[in-house]
Amino acid sequence: MIQTIFSLYKNYKPLSFFSIIAGVMAILGLVFFVPAVMALFQTGEIKVPSIIVSMLLFVCTLQSLFSGLILDNIIKTSKQTFEMRLIDCEHRLKLERDQ
Repeated sequence: MIQTIFSLYKNYKPLSFFSIIAGVMAILGLVFFVPAVMALFQTGEIKVPSIIVSMLLFVCTLQSLFSGLILDNIIKTSKQTFEMRLIDCEHRLKLERDQ
């Protein structure tokens, strides 16, 4: 049931769905990045694994955000195409009736 709700939400509102995922990943990236930077300034020690994980999370954040933008654009284009085809069909029916 929950999977169906998420699937419908993803299909009808992809920008907000992927933005939420991007926000969660950005927060997780900050959770790994901030302590690594604090340790760098306090002790001079570089925590490479934490920095790598945080950078990968930031890259995934951008990828998720752009995926949402692209999918949202595809849905808007699809809706516009549907409306244009509907108007065209309506116009053709009107022309057939007038003949």
